[in-house]
Amino acid sequence: MRFPGLRQALKLYCFVWHKWIEILTGIDIHHSCEIGKGLYIGHFGGIFLASGVRMGDYCNLSQDVSIGWAGRGEKRGCPALGDRVYVAPGAKIIGKITVGNDVAIGANAVVTKDLPDNAVGACPFGSGKLNSWWFDSDQFC
Repeated sequence: MRFPGLRQALKLYCFVWHKWIEILTGIDIHHSCEIGKGLYIGHFGGIFLASGVRMGDYCNLSQDVSIGWAGRGEKRGCPALGDRVYVAPGAKIIGKITVGNDVAIGANAVVTKDLPDNAVGACPFGSGKLNSWWFDSDQFC
């Protein structure tokens, strides 16, 4: 049995509901994101996850975090985060990159390159370099 206009009405309802939740919480998680179990969002607002983002289990997002699309050609895409990744306030993770397991990304860091497992990614004020005691800082940022 077909109901003319039902699909459009449901799409409109879902769009309005999504926008209402976004306005109420300040969080926008696209419906096509693949998110593992145990996602923790500790604070209200400013969180944006674009379509295509993949996150592992037990990730932790702070306020004002953006994870989304960037790049050109073969490098165009969305990030994939491993398990137990901590993203501090104000961090931006963009492009077709992979963030390994057990990674901590510091406050206001802009991550545009892959991070291996057990890394610490933070860009201190004015340096533009990535600090970590696990790998050479010149290969990032």
